[in-house]
Order: sequence, then structure tokens, then C-alpha cells
Amino acid sequence: MISAPRIFLDGGGDGRQAVDRAFATASRAAGVGRVLYLPYAMEPQRRPGCREWFEAAYGGIFAEVITPEDPSQALVIEGDFGAVYLGGGDTGRLLGTLRSAGLDGLIARHMSRGGLLCGGSAGAIVCGATILTAPPEEHSPRGNDGLNLLGGASVLAHYEGTAAARAGALGRAAELRANALWALPENSGIHLGADGTPRSLGERPCLQFTASGRVSAIPPAAV
Repeated sequence: MISAPRIFLDGGGDGRQAVDRAFATASRAAGVGRVLYLPYAMEPQRRPGCREWFEAAYGGIFAEVITPEDPSQALVIEGDFGAVYLGGGDTGRLLGTLRSAGLDGLIARHMSRGGLLCGGSAGAIVCGATILTAPPEEHSPRGNDGLNLLGGASVLAHYEGTAAARAGALGRAAELRANALWALPENSGIHLGADGTPRSLGERPCLQFTASGRVSAIPPAAV
């Protein structure tokens, strides 16, 4: 039985890294049988392939993967799944689809019930306060406010850890006046538990940038 919100944020990868394994373990422990997989960051013609990838990555974890062709149909089965997975691709396309189909409200209600959620790349970015951390071509003309599931933090995916990337993250945190900008490298990410404390998972530590110029490593999750 799921009792508290748990969010897993993946900085990018093949779906077999530590973040995904932690999401799978939590799903098993909670007895989750059905997962709502939302690949709407991708163009419609690519979504069947996305589902094939998801089933290959999570084979044996879930009894059923639900991926409505019409995003709004997910509202019909609200509450009939224990986990949500937000796939990667174009961040603005994903956010726009979630909002137009009413899935932003569905996800908020799912989390308030203590549901599990995993977001990969664009799926992680939309969970934050803003999607302006995504590349400019992925910003949305209909608004860039994210789902704001992370206590006001925003997410920077595919963080490279170079001097230029560090300077860019500092500049973006200042521009956004961010209390917290979480930078997630490839094959790494964050587990956000019920107490709202972020913990790093994966090959490299995740970093937190603030508008005041402070940079700190996010502590690793307990193994």
C-alpha cells in the first residue's frame, strides 16, 4: 500500500540506471500492478516505439502498462494505477499535452494520494517549478510554468559537469531567481521522499544551484 509521495527524477539515459532501478524497487515494494506511462513528449508516430522501450526496460515489474492513445482518456481510469512514468522528448510538447488533456490535475491528485512518479529527462523537467531550464526550442508559447511538484525547485537535465555547464547553471539559477535548481547528469538523478529531501542516485552526484550563487552536492541516497 502506497502511503507517501515518492518522486524519482532521471537526468537522462537508457532506462536501466540507478534511478529507474529505485523506481522499480519502490513499485514492487508498494505492490503496484498498473503503471500509467505517458510518452507525450514524443511525436505521435514515435509513441508505439516508446512503449516498446518502456516494456523492455520494465519487463516483469508491472502487470499492465497503460498508455492511452488519446491523452485525455487517462482521466477515465484515474485512481486505477499506482505509478506514473513521464517519458522524455520535447519538454514543451509534454507540458502542453499534460495541461490541455487535464493530466496536470490528474498527476497532482495522484501525488496527493501518495502515488509513485518517475520522470525521465523532459519528464523530470516538467515536474519542477518551470521548464525554462530546457533548451529554448523546447519552451512553450502557452506558458512555461511546470507542475511544481518539487517544493519550488526546478530541474536541469543532462548536466555535463564542465566549467561551462557550471557557469550556465549558475546563470540560469540567477535568471530564474531559483531557490533550488537541481542539475542532474546523465545516468544519474534524484529520489525525493515523503519529507521532501532530495537524494542523489547514480554514477555522479547531482548538484543544487541557487540564485544567490551557492552550489552544493545533493547527498547520496542510502543504498
